Amino acid sequence: EMILKALLLGVWAWALGCVVGGRTMPGSQIGRAVFWLLLVAHAVETLIYLPQLRAAGGSLAWQVVQTLLFGVLHLGDLPPA
Repeated sequence: EMILKALLLGVWAWALGCVVGGRTMPGSQIGRAVFWLLLVAHAVETLIYLPQLRAAGGSLAWQVVQTLLFGVLHLGDLPPA
């Protein structure tokens, strides 16, 4: 799971670089699409699983950040709501 999270962080970094770097990054058009797809998908997951994130304890903000970055990889580590 740690390897998958590291890989996902790499995808986020590449996609963010495509958004920030504009057309200078290789595959920038695909990278921008990947960035927005990940952001929207993980934002929807955050809204759907908000009760579970609240029940997980700790900082809700940190739970939201983890879900926005890792999606179901983070949600799978949480106890049921």
